[in-house]
Amino acid sequence: DDEVIVGMRELRLNTDLMSIDVVDFQSAVANRDLERAVELYDGPFLDGFHVSGAEEFTRWVDRERAALAQDHARVVESLARSALTSGNVAASVVWWRRLAALEPLNARVAVGPQAPRVSIERSTTTTRRSATRAGNECRLLGPVPT
Repeated sequence: DDEVIVGMRELRLNTDLMSIDVVDFQSAVANRDLERAVELYDGPFLDGFHVSGAEEFTRWVDRERAALAQDHARVVESLARSALTSGNVAASVVWWRRLAALEPLNARVAVGPQAPRVSIERSTTTTRRSATRAGNECRLLGPVPT
């Protein structure tokens, strides 16, 4: 079938003819292609799109938006943990910071028992600010004690 939209009562896009970012994102998550999933996530679902008088549609969009954002945050956290497990502290720090930017009010991410604490040590040759900026002298201290 070469129609972009298929169906009479229920409309759906023909994925054989076009790519759908949400479907591609969900597929990447399901296939554990996490870096690809992060690449595909481009912000809140249907951000700025509104249909007047369609409350049920608005509720559906809100649910989908929240679910996709939550999946994206889980993917970023998984990448942070994976980098840490493989010993790539610098990459782990980048992923944790990205997660903290996504969820700035999430105490579990900021100080919870599962979030790693990272300390930037001051040296005689660099200031704390430049060490932070460059990611120099990072030392993983381990999980925050509970």
